[in-house]
Amino acid sequence: PVVSGAAAILKTQFPFYTNQQIAALLQVTADDIDPLNSAYAGKIGAGRVNLFNAVNASGGEFMSLTNHLTNDNNNNIYIAGDTIDIQVDFTNYLDPLSGLSATLSSSSPYITIIDGSANIPNAATLATVNNNADLFQVVVGGSVPQNEVVEFKVDLTNGTFIRTDYFKINLNADYINLEENLVATTIT
Repeated sequence: PVVSGAAAILKTQFPFYTNQQIAALLQVTADDIDPLNSAYAGKIGAGRVNLFNAVNASGGEFMSLTNHLTNDNNNNIYIAGDTIDIQVDFTNYLDPLSGLSATLSSSSPYITIIDGSANIPNAATLATVNNNADLFQVVVGGSVPQNEVVEFKVDLTNGTFIRTDYFKINLNADYINLEENLVATTIT
């Protein structure tokens, strides 16, 4: 209820902002409470809502991961020995951003990161950019269990702006999803 009320007030203050921009503004202006909850640092969202900061903000920097595409140049069933190319899309919701770099990491023992860094193009407000010119690359290790879900962490920064996002990939799936035009099916 607190966030919903703050979002409603911000929408009246900034009527030209989209809903995603209002959410971004709330996150950018939130008070960091990680030091007060060190056991949960990085796991409890953007922090405590600070409506005063949000209403008085003249902008801010906020970009987040909005999509990821994976490809092994074969059948996209990721098994031991496969090299996976990963493209990530980022959407910039507030002030224009430049000089961005992204770093990919994973704590999974079944993944080896070959290329975990990428330069991200400059992004205007509400623009979506990606690392298509500089894809991440990982290799699936041996003896990966069936249906192993691997979490990846992407750190995005330009020195002043810092953001961390996560996405998951399923390895060694015991099923196949087939999609052609508007027809889709799963085979196990």
